[in-house]
Amino acid sequence: MGGPLDGSSCQVLVGGDLLDAGHATVTYAASVADFIAARRWDYQCLHFGSLLMTQAAELDQASLGFLQARLAQALATTGWPGSRQYRFERRDVRVMLWSSSRQCDWWISASTGPSLKAFAAELLGLSNLRSALFSNDDTGARVLDQFARAPR
Repeated sequence: MGGPLDGSSCQVLVGGDLLDAGHATVTYAASVADFIAARRWDYQCLHFGSLLMTQAAELDQASLGFLQARLAQALATTGWPGSRQYRFERRDVRVMLWSSSRQCDWWISASTGPSLKAFAAELLGLSNLRSALFSNDDTGARVLDQFARAPR
């Protein structure tokens, strides 16, 4: 990551082998302030509260539309680690998506187990989340266990 050396812009750029074919660099964020805000938001999503995650199927319009209708969209970025990164939030719930042409990585976090369970229950019909979600924390694992035991 970096910015132009000629001083023409404050954009934050990414480049390298992981970008879509045909692009040497892309604009990750419109400014350094946006870059810092995105990285801070990501840290809060991943490190505060309980977390569910998955490498799901490619992001479909129905899933994106569902999130856009129910959550406020935070700063989106492009280029790394997916083609497009989406960030959504509502009260104590955050959803981060790393969308690429082959898959979409999801992170769903909430400050409490009941909040995580209530929101995750709304998501189970999207993409292949019902079968793909996992957690590496006790609260998230309990939420998923409750979903597995519940009648469909």
